[in-house]
Amino acid sequence: MIRFFKSLAVGAALALVALGAPNAAFATINDFTGTWANDNASTRGITRIKIKRMGGAITVQAWGSCSPSDCDWGAVSATPYAGSASSDALGDTVSLVATFDQSFGEKALVLTLEGSKLVANLYTKFTDGSGRSSYATRETFTEQAIFTPLIPGIGALVTAPPTNQDCISFNPNEAVAAKAGSRWKVKVGSMWLLDFGANQSEAQEALSRIKTHNMNKQCFVGRPDPSFEYFLSGDAAPANASAGEDCLGFNNANVEVKKINGSWKIVDGSHWMFDFGSKEAEARKAHEVIKYYGFNKTCYVGRPGPSLSYLLK
Repeated sequence: MIRFFKSLAVGAALALVALGAPNAAFATINDFTGTWANDNASTRGITRIKIKRMGGAITVQAWGSCSPSDCDWGAVSATPYAGSASSDALGDTVSLVATFDQSFGEKALVLTLEGSKLVANLYTKFTDGSGRSSYATRETFTEQAIFTPLIPGIGALVTAPPTNQDCISFNPNEAVAAKAGSRWKVKVGSMWLLDFGANQSEAQEALSRIKTHNMNKQCFVGRPDPSFEYFLSGDAAPANASAGEDCLGFNNANVEVKKINGSWKIVDGSHWMFDFGSKEAEARKAHEVIKYYGFNKTCYVGRPGPSLSYLLK
């Protein structure tokens, strides 16, 4: 097949080969994006791959094993390939192909996903007249954790408040738990904050938490279908959990955003805290909020299957 397409770029031809690979995973282009590290720390080939998307434009940057530091091959445009001619290549991405032109030859990089691994098939063709044979390698990569830089000795980021916060202010002294139709709600005047269905006791417990912590702002990430909610007391995090509250602590300094099995999550080490699915921007926004306010406890009303979760410091 490559001989048939000899008039085309090497990378495009190899992409067609990759489409027929039995282990090719169907995913979206967002599942490919990120920075990936070679599983083989002693590799003589590619050590790291960075895949970025800007709208419909995809770039791949690769680093090769060199001494004393890895060689940056630069960032090149990449072509996503779909599973069929009628599919959306960004929404049904089987493989991603990038070609690097180097002084001694061409390197065509064909990327596919196998579970949580990025598989890199690299095809090298020499054009320097050295007589060396073209060759192919296959290596696997794991996505690197996304760390937010910290100021040494300080657990939370020291920065300006998160931009464009979506918050509703209310007076906690006017909040009540009341039945509206068949459903119990916590509301202030005609505005309801929380809905507890038929569960009166959990509505009343939630009201107690709001008043105890003087929560006066309800904030959202991602409305109208928010993926994350939090409360503030003034312009600060509610603090000091009482003995009766059902809370789990976490290390704010370790909180990070990671894409795990194609889903963007906020994690504390191996503990998955919040799942944002494909919504990377909302995961990063929520992460910014958690770091800035110094939240270090997730608290619940009504576990298992809590009707309310909230964050404290």
